[in-house]
Amino acid sequence: MGTGVVYIILGLVVLICVFLLLREVVCWYWKINYQIKLQEETNELLRNILGTLREENRKTDPHAQT
Repeated sequence: MGTGVVYIILGLVVLICVFLLLREVVCWYWKINYQIKLQEETNELLRNILGTLREENRKTDPHAQT
């Protein structure tokens, strides 16, 4: 391997590390990770509500389809 190839590979590794680090900083600054967590919690609550409504519907209407 030539010296130039080593520098190119090393440069690419450094650029990838910087990109990943900056991505985490941007996600932290704009609270993206927190927003995703809240959205996942909302989805889980909606699934629970839907399950409860379906269960109540089955109890009151024996001919209801699931």
